[in-house]
Amino acid sequence: MNQFGNFVQVKPVAKEISKEEEDAQVRESFLAFIRNFFDVKNIEPENLKTKIMQMHIYIRKLATENYELEKHLELQRNCVLFNFGLV
Repeated sequence: MNQFGNFVQVKPVAKEISKEEEDAQVRESFLAFIRNFFDVKNIEPENLKTKIMQMHIYIRKLATENYELEKHLELQRNCVLFNFGLV
């Protein structure tokens, strides 16, 4: 063993994915969620409206969380800039 120990070992580099590949993965995961949420083969027509309402509520909840996280991030950035006197 050399004097540097494990320091000289090369660490594997994480594979970077392109924006298009990332978008495709997000789209596929969303469609898989939709397929699992709406079991189209076994759903009754009268239950379809209820399922759509549930999906709408879920999407609104996610949109609200996204908005809150964006505002929180903006507030954090402003606080950091203010604390370092960059504003």
